[in-house]
Amino acid sequence: KIKAGAEKTAKDKPGELKITTEEGKTIYEGKGGDGKEFYAYLDPNGSTLLASSEKDYLTTAIANKSAGPGKEMQDALSKVGGKESIWVAAIITKEIKKAMAASPQAKDLAPKLEAVTGTINVADGVETNLVIHTTDAKAAPDLKKILNQVKPLLTLAAQGAGEEAAPVLSEVVDNLKITTEENSVKINLKVTEELIEKVHKPDAKESKDK
Repeated sequence: KIKAGAEKTAKDKPGELKITTEEGKTIYEGKGGDGKEFYAYLDPNGSTLLASSEKDYLTTAIANKSAGPGKEMQDALSKVGGKESIWVAAIITKEIKKAMAASPQAKDLAPKLEAVTGTINVADGVETNLVIHTTDAKAAPDLKKILNQVKPLLTLAAQGAGEEAAPVLSEVVDNLKITTEENSVKINLKVTEELIEKVHKPDAKESKDK
């Protein structure tokens, strides 16, 4: 599906995605929403997709097959069930920690972060759970405080989204719950079927005009 979708996009929108071949390997070259370039390779086995913002990094990864997830990634993978509609596991690398350390608010927390795992379950509504794993229980409450400072900003942003969208987006933000459990911070967001219908409900005037 990814291969077919990429080929269609490259054909319909050549300015956004192009397909090249290097040493017999098919490379997908495109630009993200921020305009930055990305490179991707789909393994012929159909189960592995490699992607990077640096072409050399990607081609090196293709040429040097991994023996499998390292210990840190295995630890992160063990924290998700893998049976959810969508799930993700990512380790917080030294490079990411270094970049975070540049922020005064995150400087002390950065070394204590391990991984991020997330799940999305889709039924009548959508429930998203994001978990940030830390090295000790003391770091989790500190991280929660920082995240709670962001929530009012999201509320303000929602209120400025326009008369029609503001009430719905505000309700979405209200549904955002941040809690701690042992060495982790959990971010839960439930979007009910009713709320989804509100988001997709066309404006009455717009419907009349149509």
